[in-house]
Amino acid sequence: MKWLKIRNFNNWSIKSKLIFVFLGTSTIPLLLAFFIESLKDIHLLNSFIQEDIIVLGEIISSHSQAPLIFDDKKAADETLASLRINASVEMACLYKKNGSLLSHYSRHTLYEAPPFSQISKDKGVNISRQYYQLLSPVQVDNEVFGYIFIRTDRNRFYSTIELTIKISAIIIGCAFLLTLLLSSYLQNLISQPILHLVETVLSISNKKDYSIRAKKISNDEMGNLIDSFNFMLFEIQSRDEALEAYGAKLERDVENRTKELRMVNKELRKSKEKAEIANRAKSDFLASMSHEIRTPMNAIFGFTDLLKDMINDPLQKEYLKTIQASGKTLLSLINDVLDLSKIEAGKIEIQKNAMDLNALIKEIQQIFSLKVKEKDIEFKIHFDDKLAKYIILDEIRLRQVLINIVGNAIKFTENGFVKLNIEVTRKDEKAGTVDITFAVHDTGIGVQKEKINKIFEPFEQENNSVFVKYGGTGLGLTISNRLVRLMGGEDISVVSEQGKGSSFYAIFKNISFTDSISEKIDDIDIKKIIFEKTTLLIVDNHAENRMLVKGFLGNYDFHIIEANDGSQAIDITNLYNPDIILTDLQMPVMDGIEMTRYMKAHDTFKKIPIIVMTATVIKEHQKNIMDEGFDAIMTKPFNQHQLVKTFMQFLPHSNSNSKRNDMVQVTQNTKSPFVNTTDEDQISNGKALLDLIDQEFQQELKEIKERFFFREIETFAFKMKSVALSYQSNELYQWALTLYEQASQFNMEKLPKTLNQFSDVVQSIKMNIEK
Repeated sequence: MKWLKIRNFNNWSIKSKLIFVFLGTSTIPLLLAFFIESLKDIHLLNSFIQEDIIVLGEIISSHSQAPLIFDDKKAADETLASLRINASVEMACLYKKNGSLLSHYSRHTLYEAPPFSQISKDKGVNISRQYYQLLSPVQVDNEVFGYIFIRTDRNRFYSTIELTIKISAIIIGCAFLLTLLLSSYLQNLISQPILHLVETVLSISNKKDYSIRAKKISNDEMGNLIDSFNFMLFEIQSRDEALEAYGAKLERDVENRTKELRMVNKELRKSKEKAEIANRAKSDFLASMSHEIRTPMNAIFGFTDLLKDMINDPLQKEYLKTIQASGKTLLSLINDVLDLSKIEAGKIEIQKNAMDLNALIKEIQQIFSLKVKEKDIEFKIHFDDKLAKYIILDEIRLRQVLINIVGNAIKFTENGFVKLNIEVTRKDEKAGTVDITFAVHDTGIGVQKEKINKIFEPFEQENNSVFVKYGGTGLGLTISNRLVRLMGGEDISVVSEQGKGSSFYAIFKNISFTDSISEKIDDIDIKKIIFEKTTLLIVDNHAENRMLVKGFLGNYDFHIIEANDGSQAIDITNLYNPDIILTDLQMPVMDGIEMTRYMKAHDTFKKIPIIVMTATVIKEHQKNIMDEGFDAIMTKPFNQHQLVKTFMQFLPHSNSNSKRNDMVQVTQNTKSPFVNTTDEDQISNGKALLDLIDQEFQQELKEIKERFFFREIETFAFKMKSVALSYQSNELYQWALTLYEQASQFNMEKLPKTLNQFSDVVQSIKMNIEK
């Protein structure tokens, strides 16, 4: 039990422990007996005192009957005054039947008679910390005529208890001293042999001399322990002597082995130096041979291309094709050998950037299209819809791996198909990572199970007959496997059955992805873009940033107003009602987020597009910013092209190839979608618009109709207004304008009908083209 635990008891000496045990076993019973006896004395003493006060109450009660019956206060006072002879009585009171005080006695004048109502509930004897109190009725022939109240002090009780404690303490103290003397003598009988054994152990430990023996004092259990200890010392002494002899032999053996190892290490160092020299020589040789071979190869390819157009003889042309094919084979071999050399030397660099995987797969499909057509086999591609548009990998090396594996599959497949499958096995939207499996399946010659691992070794193929029939260097899979590992993927795995085909798997885990990358300058010439007259509010506390934006937009029809912070921007918006707002994120007084929350919460401002400028490039942070209500985000630093392209998403604009005045008339003329343009321009614009709708907007509209989010419908309508203006389509513009108004007003009744009218608008544009 926890309360019996003594701090550091295990660390006490055995002598102290024995004395403690003797004292404890003798003192605890004494204390327990004293405690029990004290409780009994207290109980008996309380009983005696209560009996005394009850007897005293009866005597006074019998002498108080006549004074109560005759209401004789003088006689009552004399009766109570007789209590002076009892020093313990502090106070006595005689109450009439109705509770009024008839007589009062007090040893000290300070004590006043308590009201009868205060003591009437405590009849009989009551004990408090300082007093015994008695309230007893005065009866004559069982009829109550009054009450007697007596209060005595507890001095007699406490003095008796004090005397008992003093006597008991003297007795216990004497018993404790006697026990201490006796235990000090008796503990030596037990502790002395143990202490002697401890001294022997310490002596052996310090001197390391196992010939020392402990002295046996008695024939009890302690004597048996010492005998066992001495026998153990004998065994240890014998073992040490044997170990000493064995150690000497081992030392001689180690010395001999060390000499041998020194000689082996010396030879290994020489071999290592030779290998390093040979490796450097190999690298130098490969670099030199690469240069020496590529130089004439350039001439071979160049002149064979020239000769192709100069020779008409079919046989000679066939010879030229053979020369070109052999040259390409030789060049491929050189590239493979150099790549393998770079990988082994650890000099190959992996550069991971955002890449369009879909575009890469289409490129690979194009590369092998002629080959599969020649072999009359099918090349299938399956692309997982869950895959993001861009992944972060080394595009060049991934292309090399896929070309190697797909090229092998096509080369070894005579009939059937080759399938490239790109599958997402895990996607974490929050972390922005994805697991991708690239699988290439074929119905080719297959590989024997026992030789699957062999095909990943340099210059190795399944067997010589494969080399004779299909050619190749035996380096493609070796290089591909090592490149996959360098890019963070797992080793390429193979499942194959000879004669039925093979499946190769390259697995990449935790690959970062994104749905968009930093926008590149594309084919759009922003200098030809014309915006309608627009009021732009720039909100930024840095004047140089505002000046930069004004510089970018100097050649456009923008009326620019400026604000230092969000608070000013709200005031200015109330006055000027701008068409679009470009704001910084962090500003004094009121930042961009607080300003946007305010504006989007008020009907007057919520339709104004707000574009935020920020320096953060972390995807999660940008998403949190957009969730605050911004319509677009621009990452600093940005250029003029990015700024104009962003404004084009929200502002009506046209291309300078069409007249600006024509664009303005589009918003006013309801008769024709092609205003003041030639027939040729109308047809061209109409066809381009239909192609754009078919490629980009039909699927988007289908998804919007399924989800039916007002914000998405409103954004889509705004986008279609811009498209309609760009391509001079009045029908599309009027439809988009109606859709925008209904979405912004949350018109649940008319919106579905308007969305379904999109096909009618497209049909109308087609009819105009035909006319």
